[in-house]
Amino acid sequence: MTITQQCFDQIPAPLIAIDFEGVITHWSKGAVRLMGIGHHEAIGRNFADLFGQQLYAQVSSAMFSLKSSDDPAEFEGRCPSPKGPPIAVRVTTGSMRDDEGTSCGLIVYVRELVITRFRPSHSTDESVP
Repeated sequence: MTITQQCFDQIPAPLIAIDFEGVITHWSKGAVRLMGIGHHEAIGRNFADLFGQQLYAQVSSAMFSLKSSDDPAEFEGRCPSPKGPPIAVRVTTGSMRDDEGTSCGLIVYVRELVITRFRPSHSTDESVP
């Protein structure tokens, strides 16, 4: 099955397809929402340009592992955000294969991590834990 940009446009999750040189070949609607960059601006750019060198180094490492194994990789990192300060993300990578089954790049799923802080509740009633 060939993946088309039209198919990616329908995916609400932030998915990005990159080739073995790190060039973005497909950019989902969810990636547009997460990064604030349209797919026309993202496609053809290097993953490192948009997500930073540190995250790209981890994706690149996963890329070489996936050439010999189909085991997905998962890691966390920080990436620049055009909307403000850098954001914390969790990245999952999987092998992208062509119609013959040959590995031809990566599908990268990027999720923003939301840090929730819990404050202890202060109850005046001793019976409530």
